[in-house]
Parts: sequence; C-alpha cells; structure tokens
Amino acid sequence: MLTILILFITGLVTMFTSFFPHKSLPKYLGITGILTALLALHLRLGLGLDFPAFFTMFPLTRIMSVIVLILLLVIFVLQRSYEKEYDWSAVYSLMLFSTCGVILLLGQANLLTLFLGIEIMSIPLYVLAASKRNQATSLEAGLKYFILGSFASAFLLFGIALVYGTTGSFIMNDIVTAQNISGGQLPAYFHIGYIFIIASILFKMALAPFHFWSPDVYDGSPTVVTTFMTTVVKIGSSITMYYLLVGYFRNQFEIYFKFLMPIICVSFILGAILGLVQNNVKRMLAYSSISHIAFVLTGIVLSIALQDMSLFVFYLLTYTTSSLIVFSVIDHIENGNTVFLDHLNGLSKHSPILAVTLAIGVLSMAGIPFTGGFIAKYRVLTGIYQINGWMFALALLSSAVAIGYYLRLLNRIFFYEKTQENVAIKNILLAITMTILTVTIVILGILPELILQGIYKYFLA
Repeated sequence: MLTILILFITGLVTMFTSFFPHKSLPKYLGITGILTALLALHLRLGLGLDFPAFFTMFPLTRIMSVIVLILLLVIFVLQRSYEKEYDWSAVYSLMLFSTCGVILLLGQANLLTLFLGIEIMSIPLYVLAASKRNQATSLEAGLKYFILGSFASAFLLFGIALVYGTTGSFIMNDIVTAQNISGGQLPAYFHIGYIFIIASILFKMALAPFHFWSPDVYDGSPTVVTTFMTTVVKIGSSITMYYLLVGYFRNQFEIYFKFLMPIICVSFILGAILGLVQNNVKRMLAYSSISHIAFVLTGIVLSIALQDMSLFVFYLLTYTTSSLIVFSVIDHIENGNTVFLDHLNGLSKHSPILAVTLAIGVLSMAGIPFTGGFIAKYRVLTGIYQINGWMFALALLSSAVAIGYYLRLLNRIFFYEKTQENVAIKNILLAITMTILTVTIVILGILPELILQGIYKYFLA
C-alpha cells in the first residue's frame, strides 16, 4: 500500500504544478515519485500500511508492480512536445492515479478492491483519451470509451452484488471457502454474477466480442496515452483475469473454460484478418493487440492445465515491452494525431537507429526468432498443442496471417523512399532508451530461462 500512497501523493503534487512557470517540473516530479515507489518496493517497506483483507502483496504483485513502474518511468522519460496548450501536468497526474488502480488490482484480496481498482484505473483513462481538446477524434475517443466503460462498470458492480448476495462476503478468501463448502451446488445467482464480472474484465482486456471500442480509442487518443493503455493498463486487466480464473474462482474453471475457448479463437481470427486491411498504423496495432491479448488469456488458461504461470507472465512481459518500443517511436513520428503507413516511408534513411529499434519491436510482435516475442509465442503454442489440436492450428494460422501486416510496416521502413510526411523528431534520449529496450527484447529471445529464473529468484527470496 505504501507504493500506492507514494504514487497518489506524487499525482496530487504534480496536478498543482501547472501553476508554476517551469514546464518540465511535472515530469521531474513524476519521475522522482516513480523512483521512490520502486525504492520502497526494493526495500520492501510497508510502514504498517497493511490491509490483508483488502490488499495482499503476493510475489506476483511485487513482480508485476516493478514491471508496471518501469514501463511508466520510460513513458514519462520519453515525453515529446505536443501543442503548447497540451496540459502535461494533468496527463502525468492522471497516469499516476490510473497506475494506483493498476497496482491495487495486482494485489486484490476483496471484491471491493477489485471494483475500486478497475474504477481508479479507468476513470483517468476516459479523460486522458480526450486530452487533446482541440481534436474531434480525441474527444470522440474519450466519449466513446467513457460510455462503453460505464456499461462495463455496471456489469462488474452487478456481478459483485450477486456474488456477495450468495456468499455473504466481499473477502476473496471467504468466497473461496464458500465455494469449497458448497461442493459445486452454488445458486444460479452466483454463476450469473461471476459471468458478469468476467465479461466486464474481457471488455477491459479488449477481447472479441468486447473489442469494438479499442481501434477507435487507440487511434483517437494521443499516442502517449495509447502507449500507456497497451502497456500498464493491459497488465492490470490481464492480472485481474488471472486472479478471477486461476486464483479465487478456480473451482469454476472447469465449468467456464469451454466458454472462453470461442472468445480466444474469435480474437485470434479478428486480430489477424482486420489488422491486415488497415492503413492506419495505430488501428492496425489495436487489432494486433486483440490477437496478442488472446495469447495472454490462453497463457492464463494454460497456467492451470500445465501448472506453469510463467507462460502468460513471460508473454505479458515481452508484449508490453515490444508495444512500448513501437508506440514510443510512432509517437515521435506522428503528424497531428494519426500515423498512416506512408508516414513510415524511408524511416531507415532518415533515422536509422529508430528504424532498427522499431523493426525489432515489430519483429518481436510478429514472433520472429531471436526476439522475446518468438519465445513467448512458441511457449504458448506448445502448451496449446498439448490441450487442443484445433485451437493450436488456429493460433498458428492467425500468427502466420499477422506476419503479413507486420511485414508491410518493415517494407515501408526499409524499402520505400522518404516522403515529406515522414518527420521523425530527433531525440537522443529516445534513441538511447529504445536501444536499451531493444537489447532487452533480444536478450529475452536468446536467454529467456535465465531472465525468468533471475526475476523469480530476486522476488521470491
């Protein structure tokens, strides 16, 4: 809880720095707050702020909290200049508040924590999506996200009410006990409530058929906000799904597993086919994310069948790192608020370092060997093959189709002539940071077990 408190106080202070003339002050304050939170996690400080009935610092919570804070730190460091009137102090403070919700979700031990975490994570996102107030697409993205997100929140709250009504408790451990005592004879209201909760989290993860908002919101939002959504927010919603399927409601897994299979398969197909026909890069990557999150959900399902949690953790780690590289470079290329394929023409001739780092990020998303994405996909595909041959064939086919649109990006970057629209912003800090992240992706592709063992050894010690 100390980590959340540090981020919350930093967010409050950052919000009021817009009154000061120094425009970079919010950025430095935010970075200081994130580094302080990382130090508190490293030293395992709690200062007595323990509420085990609401929030528990599991080993997974600690690991993912560190990853979330590092991703947020990189987003803050790589700030680029938007329009003069763009309010960066509000953007930084809202991202910090949203991250408080994400970390709350990582250690949820109570249905109220789940609801509060989802709302604290989501409400700042509605404002962030509409933060370019002079652009209609940004305002439309914020409004659309708010309306559909409100429906998802209503489903979540109704589901929580039904589960509470049948078990008599909000505390997850008590709900687990109620499920064990009932011996599978729980009332129908419990199952309806559980389905509503799962549906609301599927919306947050943007899996088909709950994905309709994601291409419009990804495209309309400022790219720095899209970067935040595809990294930090994806981790929060994915870990929540892990707790709901594998953790506190594990007794229901056998019943609902068969209903998740069609969702995963449709997400594979839609993500691959609809991404193939896009010329808008952010919309293409939005459809790509649907397919990737289907792989994450598959990894969560496999963590029960194969007793190996590392499958989805590793996939989440490599996907969010690759997304951070790709969206950060695109943020420095975009003209206005949209990036079409034409904007990537000849990027290798104008900015060779950015072109190479962007290419490796894209190759990792495509699952090409010697990148972390290849190992992540290979491990999940191997697991799928052991449990369902048809699903394995579909996942393999969708990965092969998706390579088609990733190659379109690489073709534009390396084999097209530079155009006037292609204006990548010169930024030495961006080049250095992208190089470090690219090396990380390659190391994850060459020495995955060593990295995983190092992470587990550090956090479980």
